[in-house]
Amino acid sequence: MRSRLLPAALLCAGLLTLAACSDTPAEPSATPAAGTSAGTSAAAGAPVAIGDAELCRTVDTAGKAMKTGITESQQSQGGVLPADAKRHFTKFHTTVGEALTSASASPVTTAAQALSDEIGVAADSGDPVGTAAGADFEGLSRTMTTVCAAAGVEIDF
Repeated sequence: MRSRLLPAALLCAGLLTLAACSDTPAEPSATPAAGTSAGTSAAAGAPVAIGDAELCRTVDTAGKAMKTGITESQQSQGGVLPADAKRHFTKFHTTVGEALTSASASPVTTAAQALSDEIGVAADSGDPVGTAAGADFEGLSRTMTTVCAAAGVEIDF
């Protein structure tokens, strides 16, 4: 089992680099000031729409956090405890899922949803690292790279 955990953890680390959507720094929040009518609408529960570039940056940030978490959770023998993997996968899945609720339909949202779904399946399994190792993250990475590039966002996987 140990020999399967290290490659799976490295796979997850590689997957996280999948989320490197942009070299540009994240833009400040587009949420209007509290006194404006748009601010009132947002405060009333209307979601603030995000674009493809912002979604790519969200996936990037969530991916980096997951990669760091998995790396820091790695045991001395090279494995990652299932509870730790589940926690980091769940956080990624939740973060990207929340961003997707404010994103318009596009090839970027489709790719991000597929990636989030795969991580969610791994998080929900009894063997999150093993499930992640069996997923098609290489294909998902290629797709995410392609759609973000088409949206004008450079991704380095």
